[in-house]
Amino acid sequence: MELKKLKILIILLLFLMGCGNFTETSYTSYTSYNNDPVIDQSINEYQILDKDISHAGMPHRDAMVDAMTQQCNDIQIGEACRISMDCCVNGSICIANENRGDDGICYRFCDDHADDTGCLATELCIPFNAQIDKTQPSPGFCNPDEQCAPGNENLACGNGTFSCLRTQNITTCLDLSQIPAESIKNVGERCDAEHFCQSGTVCEFGQCRAICNETVMCQQPNEQCVDYSNITNVDYAFCMDTCDLYLQDCEGNNACALMDVKVDEVIGQCVNGFSNGTAATSESCTPNDQTYWGSCKADHLCTQNIDSTNYSCVSICDENHLDQCGTNTACVTGIFNAKNWTYLGLCFGECDPFANTFDQSVGYTNPNCEAGKACNFVNIGPNLDTPTFAMGTCRDFPTDAVVEGANCIVTDETRGLSNCAPNMLCASLTQGSSPVCIKMCQVPNPNAGCSDGLICRTSVFEDLESIGLCLQ
Repeated sequence: MELKKLKILIILLLFLMGCGNFTETSYTSYTSYNNDPVIDQSINEYQILDKDISHAGMPHRDAMVDAMTQQCNDIQIGEACRISMDCCVNGSICIANENRGDDGICYRFCDDHADDTGCLATELCIPFNAQIDKTQPSPGFCNPDEQCAPGNENLACGNGTFSCLRTQNITTCLDLSQIPAESIKNVGERCDAEHFCQSGTVCEFGQCRAICNETVMCQQPNEQCVDYSNITNVDYAFCMDTCDLYLQDCEGNNACALMDVKVDEVIGQCVNGFSNGTAATSESCTPNDQTYWGSCKADHLCTQNIDSTNYSCVSICDENHLDQCGTNTACVTGIFNAKNWTYLGLCFGECDPFANTFDQSVGYTNPNCEAGKACNFVNIGPNLDTPTFAMGTCRDFPTDAVVEGANCIVTDETRGLSNCAPNMLCASLTQGSSPVCIKMCQVPNPNAGCSDGLICRTSVFEDLESIGLCLQ
């Protein structure tokens, strides 16, 4: 039984326009976001004073003395510092590019894996090590927004010829005078770590794109003005030939692939040469290494579902497209490995865990499961019928599974499985006591109540407000 909020870290195989294939993309990595050019700011290319950054919170800062007379911890964030001394105030660090020698700037520390990274809205947390597991703290520094506005680059960048580079919520100035002429590209041409867009255009989804606003309209057929101004801190909008992920409205059976999520808007793009699949929700599918949908329709993910080794089509959903989720499923959000993709979800579930029955002759059964299987609780989420539908997966349960109140054994601590009957938690009621099976319940679900004398105590599971345990 899964007891924690489902946290499946899914890395979509998203299409990089112009590459002809799909590439694994981590959407929390500073150097690979939405197919932006790779901004050459990995931690290995910074000069950083050797400090302990192995634990959560701020690294340990031993007091240092400048010229043996003055304590060195008084340089404020954003001010110049020396790499060899690093006299930045506590909670910050002195960082500089290689070509700046010993000169640097004080940056704020942050934790890239925390819900509140510690950065301001005008900063982006850059992890020291982007490969740290998502369950562990990921120390880094807060890179400030240069507020470069496409079409008005000189307002933020000064005199010269500049292009604006966006990475998640911040924009930075790229001095095109330092870029070889053959590496500067026009609208419609590919942009990447070695090829950059000319001034007045932006690189989005691996291609240089024209900018747009209230007075400048997109000129090409089927293009729309995609506005990212509510993500960045400046006016930032560009022209792109978008499509409707859920309608799959591209011509010639070309797939409309999921490209990005902008607050509460899902952005798709037609990918020529990649066909929309035919397999629908819950149907078996064949994965491939070029698309996330495999043989499914492109508004689905071909993946191994919960408690299964077989591949099937799982529908993409959001709160405005709950019709994507069928009977006994719910739209579970917050599972994509991208902080700004919290709006997007997947339809999980195959049965109602509170519809199980028991008969001594046949054991535990559920009307939504095949014969001999019962439904085990996994998570809750919205569907067309209710905002808090409890969904589960069909599993085998022995006839002699331990019942409520009896002593039990945890068989898989990571997944919360035990030898208890369906929808029960194996846990100790008091410190030091033997674990017993405790029945799960849901408020105000009339089919998920408690035995006489017990009360459904909610708020015991993180992010599962309506789910509780039957306790005194």
